[in-house]
Amino acid sequence: MHATPLHRCRAGLWLPVLLTVLATTLRTPVHAQLPVWTDNFHGGVVVGNFSLGSTNFGGGTFTMPIPAGSTVRKATLYGIEVGGNLQPTIVKLNGVEYLFGPATTASPFTYIAPPYGTVQLHQLDLTTTLDPTVMDYAVVVPPTEAMHNHLVDFCLVVAYERPADDEVWADLFWCDKNSAEVEAYTVTTTAPMLVNNGVAFATMASYCRVGLQDCEYMSVNGTALGSFGGNDENAVSPFGASASLKYSGDEFTGLADDDVDLAVNGPDVLADISTLLSDQASTFQVTYTHCPSGSPDDNLMNLMLVAYSSSVCLQTVDLGPDTLLCAGETILLDASRPNATYTWQDGSTDPTYTVSAPGTYAVQLAHPSCSWPPDTVVVGYRPVLDAELGPDLVLCEGQSTMLHVQAQNGAKYIWSNGEVGPALEVDAPGTYHLTASMGRCAYSDSITVSMDPCQFAVDLPNIFTPNGDGSNAYFAPVALRGVQRMHISVFNRWGQELFTSTQPDFRWYGRSAAGSEVPDGVYYWVLRYVAERGDGQERSLTGTVTITR
Repeated sequence: MHATPLHRCRAGLWLPVLLTVLATTLRTPVHAQLPVWTDNFHGGVVVGNFSLGSTNFGGGTFTMPIPAGSTVRKATLYGIEVGGNLQPTIVKLNGVEYLFGPATTASPFTYIAPPYGTVQLHQLDLTTTLDPTVMDYAVVVPPTEAMHNHLVDFCLVVAYERPADDEVWADLFWCDKNSAEVEAYTVTTTAPMLVNNGVAFATMASYCRVGLQDCEYMSVNGTALGSFGGNDENAVSPFGASASLKYSGDEFTGLADDDVDLAVNGPDVLADISTLLSDQASTFQVTYTHCPSGSPDDNLMNLMLVAYSSSVCLQTVDLGPDTLLCAGETILLDASRPNATYTWQDGSTDPTYTVSAPGTYAVQLAHPSCSWPPDTVVVGYRPVLDAELGPDLVLCEGQSTMLHVQAQNGAKYIWSNGEVGPALEVDAPGTYHLTASMGRCAYSDSITVSMDPCQFAVDLPNIFTPNGDGSNAYFAPVALRGVQRMHISVFNRWGQELFTSTQPDFRWYGRSAAGSEVPDGVYYWVLRYVAERGDGQERSLTGTVTITR
């Protein structure tokens, strides 16, 4: 265990080899890291790591020095799965069996990372089961019938609370490009960092092996910190480099083989980067560059941890930019600050406010030590877009139909077959999916179209135009097949019968029984029929037809 006084200047730690920053890092696109966990509390954070490396099973130990009198605020065992194995993995922590599998998957952090395939982060919440008086931990992965890697790296992160301690901030990130040849990240912390108590920056990596020249150059804000590789002291194989540490407001300690200084070398992947930051900074740049080897993307950068001191008064009250509320959506406005009280525009006093309607929302915070101006956000409303495709359809073989919704200016319409626009003509069976979107608001619907030989079919139009132009001039069946006998009657809204026929090829030209034209409007029909196949019972259908001239 190596403890470093927090007030010591570290300006003289440089070796000449650390002065070189690869030029490729300056040309590398910057990626956004993905947040895994963030919190601030009175106490500290302790991290322990264990790596299986390239082996399929094994065990290792690490120390978690949680101070006496502490309570566990949050304890999580993270597992890095490499290779896309779907079989559940048993992991023993101090003899207690835990199962890593689909239920422990942190789904936002899955992606493909050549040459290993899928890289997956798992997390197991041990907050209620971890004993803060236990200092030493053993991780064991038993042998399995399928002798290939499941979870190869483990990281136990414990946030402990002691009311008498200073407040600590901790941010844990997942490296979203962790197998790229060059990785550049902009790390954004939850709160501004105060550098006087040191800033812990730790990396959890996989497959680092010095013997194969597998190593990473690392820089922060353009300053080279050196390279790391080789095995962590806790690993059961010569693989794996992960930082184990303890950080609180008055102590920054590297555990096992992790040495707290500004130089990164060998298995040491822990650094105090406070001298590379301006006081109250909330962002910094991190670049990992793989050392030249036969497989430059061989190593995986998995997790980054930043632990630091801050002040609640340095955090601005920001409800975010003005936004739009999608139909059926709610937005959570969060103004939470430690030891603050809240007054929203309607007098409510919770730290959060759920928005379900458009309007102007404002919050004023009060705090014993801080003074913040009120913050306001305007929430507009975007009405629901028409994406309703109606009930499933049955088409006769050889028949087509037009699926369509009412178009709205500015909206985008995308069908599951790649076609765009509010309408789609279909003539084949299948399930058709439509997404209508405007900005971030999106609505969707599906319809299943089936085909039928249609030995029996009844299909009558709902409009015709007897205006003398010869087009759509009469009311007649679109399809009327498979009926043994039929009788249709057409009525006006007062129930007077205007037309009747027993012929399957009937035509009504929009005239009364006396032969005079009926006015434009809606008319009602009743069709009674007996199908050629079936039980011989008479059945009836009703509907409307509109005349417009």
